[in-house]
Amino acid sequence: MKEIKREQPNPQVQSCSVPPQKGLPLKSIMLGNESVSALIDTGSTVSLIREDVSTKIVDPSRLSKINTVLYGLGQTEKVTKGSFEYDFVLDKDQYSLTWHVVPTKQLNFEAIIGTDILGQASLNFTQEGVMFHKHEEKACLMQISGVHPEDELDFSHILDSQVKNDLTRITSSYKPEKTESTDVTRRIILNDDIPVYQTARRLWYVEKKSVNKNIEEWLEQGIVRPSSSEYASPIILVKNKKTYNKKRKKAPEFQVGDLVAVQRTQFGGGLKLRPKFFGPYQITEVKPRDRYTVEKVRDNAGQNVTATSADLMKYFSH
Repeated sequence: MKEIKREQPNPQVQSCSVPPQKGLPLKSIMLGNESVSALIDTGSTVSLIREDVSTKIVDPSRLSKINTVLYGLGQTEKVTKGSFEYDFVLDKDQYSLTWHVVPTKQLNFEAIIGTDILGQASLNFTQEGVMFHKHEEKACLMQISGVHPEDELDFSHILDSQVKNDLTRITSSYKPEKTESTDVTRRIILNDDIPVYQTARRLWYVEKKSVNKNIEEWLEQGIVRPSSSEYASPIILVKNKKTYNKKRKKAPEFQVGDLVAVQRTQFGGGLKLRPKFFGPYQITEVKPRDRYTVEKVRDNAGQNVTATSADLMKYFSH
């Protein structure tokens, strides 16, 4: 479901409830002292709760005064009674969500958990049901290499003071050191030969457009390649609450005809001592978002024609 927030004292609404069906992904959660049956809906960006259930958990006077308009099936819409934040327990793990209260007659389920849960856990849909895997706070350490040193990090979401102090100490003394290659290999050992396959999940038009654009860029850069594998996993989009490259320096602007050297992006066995840059290349086309098409001028080890970005180029020097 798509949400639009607006303040409205007496909103007019239409029902867009989903009729119960067999085999729906339902999970039993504990909201306070109440056991609630919640539908897992990857098509909803917010989590909903039925009004008659919410009154058993929080007093209606504690609900926020902001109504949320929810667009669901067809052209119908729902307007919530307000919202509240509340912790709940699912599969022995504790989570916290903002629950949007929907009028009782307009929702056939006690509650709906949307994709806003993905910031706290990953989901795996199987024939037995939905499996939740809560993110570990220590996983934040894996994100350090992707942060610019001059950016300020926000650790306010980490409750454990010891972990917060450790992260502050590590990030303040962190100095990035790029490694060209490693000797680490990885294998995934399966219990059988049956392919693990999950169908794609619903995406909004804007989300699908963004995904396709990223895939096209990755194909151009050689980061990914088309696959005919029988194994497949769905794409999960998670909203970024904070962007860490706001202070990033502006990329150099090259012009058509400039001679540049292009950085090597792939290293393998025996390539450690090879040049880090190929060149010279001549810029033949300037593309949006600091991207360029370049063509090889003299004989070198690189491709004859390739697409690259300003981050991977520098002016060629003899």
